[in-house]
Amino acid sequence: MKIQNWIIALGIAAVVTFNLQAQTEAPKLFRVQKDGKVGFIDNTGKVVIPLTYWRNNGEFSEGLAAVETTNQGWQYIDETGQTKFVLGFDCFPAPFHDGMAAVVYSGPSFELSGYIDKEGHQVIKPQFTSADDFSEGFGLVQKPDVGDVFIDKTGQVVFPQYSPQPFQYFSEGLASVWIGPKFARGRLTGYIDRTGKLVIPCEYSYGEQCKEGVVMVGKDGVGMGLNTNGEVVIKGNFQQLRPFSEGLAQAKIDGKWGYIDHQGKVVIEPQYEFCSWFSESLAGVRVNGKWGFIDKTGKMVIEPNFKFVNLRSVEFQGGLASVVEGTKTGYIDKTGAWVWTPSE
Repeated sequence: MKIQNWIIALGIAAVVTFNLQAQTEAPKLFRVQKDGKVGFIDNTGKVVIPLTYWRNNGEFSEGLAAVETTNQGWQYIDETGQTKFVLGFDCFPAPFHDGMAAVVYSGPSFELSGYIDKEGHQVIKPQFTSADDFSEGFGLVQKPDVGDVFIDKTGQVVFPQYSPQPFQYFSEGLASVWIGPKFARGRLTGYIDRTGKLVIPCEYSYGEQCKEGVVMVGKDGVGMGLNTNGEVVIKGNFQQLRPFSEGLAQAKIDGKWGYIDHQGKVVIEPQYEFCSWFSESLAGVRVNGKWGFIDKTGKMVIEPNFKFVNLRSVEFQGGLASVVEGTKTGYIDKTGAWVWTPSE
């Protein structure tokens, strides 16, 4: 999760964490908030970690969650609720990814981000104006007077000739990049491998993460799928394509969204205002402004009665999906029943 500004970070501490990386395993615990306090439940709705924290940043990730108390400040706890280490005040930590977590440090005259390891040791000193998650050994950061760059786990800049796309982490050995100034008009996207070699030329208007051996790109207003050698393997009358998940990919045709398979065949007809990726065999679809869930045959298994914070929260993890009602957040199971009724 990108941490850009200390003041903004304080204001969004309670929002659901979103990024494009798939978790390595389904979460066992889920964040809940009630009466101004934060805790965690299991997928049956049972409170496992009491609602005693002031706030937190995201769900559990790699077995740890960042929470804040009024007397100790920010700390990471494990899935039993035990404190693993304390960071204190004047900082804002992110979830762990690839064994590293970004932390914003605030002082009288600076707001810079660095990284800690899972023991709480500062392994990359604060020096970045923003810092994203690590993935496959590389992180996305913004350095003062340099801009967006990749770094390795020592904090050294790698592949300086390329600018990473926001939130486009390394996935399956590839990362989508730009060449040229950050805000240059007409800047095009390509892909590098983990050695920094440009394996797919920068000639596409957009590029998604590599999933299931395919990268979805756009060129001249047409979406297509490439293999990791840059060869076209999916083409057709697609306005836009999004990454594969569980064998299916979101496809936009004539203004509506549906799903295709690895051969580019439409398997669920485009009929939705928007749709999410498949997770745990279900995918969110938006109909008349509300979200429901379909299975891989296209059958609506949870009627469209729900709202979500953003597209990247429209998914099931560990058997639950987080949904919102106004300013309140709750969880439903795969039948659409409330496991935790919406609470602030």
